[in-house]
Amino acid sequence: MNKLLDQFEMQLSYLYQQIHSGIFLFIDSIDFAVAHLDRRAWTYTQAGLIEAAWSAMGANNHIKIYTSIREEAFINYESDAKANIHTTIFPLRYSIKQLQGVIDRLCKVYESLPNFKAFVGVHEITDMTGQSAEDSFRFMHRHTIGRPRDLVLICHQLSKSRLEMDQEQFQKIVMETSSRSVLRPIFKEMSIFLDSLQNESERQRFLRMISCNILTRKMIEEICCKFNGLDENHYNTVNNSEIQLSHPFCELYNCGLIGYVQWDNKHQHATQNFKQPDDVMNFNISCLPAAEYYVLHPSLSSLINTARLNEFLIYPFITVGHHCQWYSWYGQLIELLQYLDTIQGHKLYQQSLQELSSVICKLHAGLTVDLTELEKIADLLELVYDDASLAMSELIEVIPQ
Repeated sequence: MNKLLDQFEMQLSYLYQQIHSGIFLFIDSIDFAVAHLDRRAWTYTQAGLIEAAWSAMGANNHIKIYTSIREEAFINYESDAKANIHTTIFPLRYSIKQLQGVIDRLCKVYESLPNFKAFVGVHEITDMTGQSAEDSFRFMHRHTIGRPRDLVLICHQLSKSRLEMDQEQFQKIVMETSSRSVLRPIFKEMSIFLDSLQNESERQRFLRMISCNILTRKMIEEICCKFNGLDENHYNTVNNSEIQLSHPFCELYNCGLIGYVQWDNKHQHATQNFKQPDDVMNFNISCLPAAEYYVLHPSLSSLINTARLNEFLIYPFITVGHHCQWYSWYGQLIELLQYLDTIQGHKLYQQSLQELSSVICKLHAGLTVDLTELEKIADLLELVYDDASLAMSELIEVIPQ
């Protein structure tokens, strides 16, 4: 091919210069087309495309070429022309407000309705106790990884049941579509970044090891050792040795499917942080950030819950999502909820949960909680489980009153 191009270079160059009217070329999804290649080839194929487009437009200003490549490919290649090309690159980044604006406009154009909420007929999602509400678009957005096409896909499924839509139906469709049609393709789309989770059977084996949607660092290390067939008590020793470990949680993080809790200096409180589509991933820096707590993406939680036949703890009262607040007393709440999960069959379980929900709702709203309300729950739990009562007492010590 190169010999043929060299042979006709002068003729092709002459014909190319004879183009005097506007020509526009659009090239998309090249990253999917070369996903089967290794990382270096995947990177430089896309880099070669934009350099070729740059050269072609420089040779004839009547020709405009618009192409999309992965930002990871652009950041991970080196070239003398890269600095010049950078001025023509436009990163695709969307805030939640911009994404809602996109969906609202689509509702106007295709459904002749003013906005998303008018389209689905559901404005808020209340929790299982009916005491705490979340904006319906925010709920849907939390069940994606922040890409417009994910939201459009869920909206398409919602449109099929729009006329009989209620809150329960809305939640069911969003969660099922997210875990089935949004989440599953992510592993294929991100295969170039995956090692241990690229194989479907290995991925399922790993996911079945996760028993709840909020994990501590210790739990992460234990599961990682178990996945690698190693003694879970010697993670640091093994990780610092020459033994090659598979790091499935790092790969989940790169896919945007596990987040970590980090202090936010701007807002002066801790928040949950997930990798966003516009966060660049350097191939050499890909491991999970250090943190005390990690949270699974809601869609991944739904998928694991199904795989484990509902033997999976999704902590109530704690909303999981990018930039969702993490209250300082959540650690004690998690410990309490772990104990409560073991007494689900007890007749006082629902009453305890209802009483606790009332308190948590007030705390989330920034209201003062009466000490007697808290002590009432502790006394109730003492009738059932001493450890749960003790955990409640520890929670009382740390929550604002």
